[in-house]
Amino acid sequence: MATQQAQISTQRAVVDQLRGELKVTRMKVSQTSVELMKFCENHCAEDPLVHGLPPGDNPFREKTSCTLF
Repeated sequence: MATQQAQISTQRAVVDQLRGELKVTRMKVSQTSVELMKFCENHCAEDPLVHGLPPGDNPFREKTSCTLF
C-alpha cells in the first residue's frame, strides 16, 4: 500500500511538472540566438569580463601590507 501511495505521489509530481512546462513559451533557436547576440552587443560596455575591473573595485585583489613591519 505504501509503494502504491509513493507511486501516486510521484506521478502527481510528474503531472504538475508537465503542466508547468506546458505554460512555457517556446521560441525558435534562430530567433533566440539573434536576440542574445543583440543583448550582448548592447551590454558589452558595462561587462566587467570584457573590460576588466578598476583596481579599486576588485574585491579579490591582494591586500597590501604595511611596509614598516
